[in-house]
Amino acid sequence: MMRIQASTRYALRILQYLYGKGNRTVKAGELSGQLGLSSLYTAKVLGKLKESKVVRSEQGCYGGYRMASPAE
Repeated sequence: MMRIQASTRYALRILQYLYGKGNRTVKAGELSGQLGLSSLYTAKVLGKLKESKVVRSEQGCYGGYRMASPAE
């Protein structure tokens, strides 16, 4: 049986949520609240996803995270 690390499971849940939101920017707090994850762990996973260029972030009061490319 293959074991998947917790960070990988959380990353997949975050990506699924972001894809469901389409092109809408989502704040990290919304992600952690909706997915039941700690805000610190959510920020850590989002940082890795951003570094990998899977998601992109936008600064400012309307900022947040969104998928780097649209779903195919």
